Amino acid sequence: MNKNTLKLILISGALLVFFVIVFLSFMEGDREEIVLDDREDDYSMILFTGDNCPHCQDVEEFVERENLVDTLDLSIKEVYNNIENRNLLEDKFNQCSPQPRTYGVPLLWNNQLCLIGPSEIINYLNSL
Repeated sequence: MNKNTLKLILISGALLVFFVIVFLSFMEGDREEIVLDDREDDYSMILFTGDNCPHCQDVEEFVERENLVDTLDLSIKEVYNNIENRNLLEDKFNQCSPQPRTYGVPLLWNNQLCLIGPSEIINYLNSL
């Protein structure tokens, strides 16, 4: 086997690995248990979450288990990978009354009420 053939095989293998990794990364982004909606303010409540956030996952699993998306007219918006959702989170956070001491996800926005953290959000949703 000459050097040119070996180079061609190595380059082809590297390209194949690259395309497989790119393909799998797109496939992973499509795996969502709950449909994340990108509509603006058509909902009475918005739950802001982040990919790979364990506290967010706890709240999302609770919402799914209790079927609250439809029952409560709730929208779930992921903010780590979506700049529009991140801007919306910032806008809603600035409307919070009273203003929470911390800023982050999970955050549940219900008109001017903002709840942060899994236990606070789950307790509130249980009370509805």
